[in-house]
Amino acid sequence: MSEHLARRAGAVIPPALLLAAFLSAMAAGAQESGRFLFGTRDFEMDWRAEAGGRPMRLRFLGARRLLRMEPLDGSDQVMLRDLATGAVHVLIGEGRSGVHAGRAPPLGSFRPDGIGEIRTIAGEACREMRAGPERFCLTDDGIPLEMANAREHYVAERLLRRAQAPALFEVPKEPKPKPIPGLPGLEPKSGP
Repeated sequence: MSEHLARRAGAVIPPALLLAAFLSAMAAGAQESGRFLFGTRDFEMDWRAEAGGRPMRLRFLGARRLLRMEPLDGSDQVMLRDLATGAVHVLIGEGRSGVHAGRAPPLGSFRPDGIGEIRTIAGEACREMRAGPERFCLTDDGIPLEMANAREHYVAERLLRRAQAPALFEVPKEPKPKPIPGLPGLEPKSGP
């Protein structure tokens, strides 16, 4: 999704949507049997976008493969992404002021095209990897301390492996979500 399209979304947060687009591009080209990007353990990590220095906090609920992205700019906006199903929700004021929803490609396991050197980022060892045009530096347990492609570059500043509260990843029942421009909509769930 382009920065222009993200701006058209109004209250929808551009940094998190650009990251969602980045992850979607990675998913399209690199899904094979292999390792999971973001791993399987709960963690909290502060990332900074190299262009513009936008800080962002990521939280990951490993058992359910749910990602929470919070820009640390005082905007009071959060993006929740279900990596298994591709569901994307943007909450404004934790959902009290609005919810936007869409669907991106699911992010399954991947097999890197290339494996490089071991580096240290945010006090953690990670191995450089490539999957198509995307570059990563992943910890042994799959946490991306660095992600980069031609448009975006995120680098971790802090990583804490600790349990995350499932309530942080819940989408409020009200208000009804509005569509995210540029992403397919979410179909209503069927059944119980």
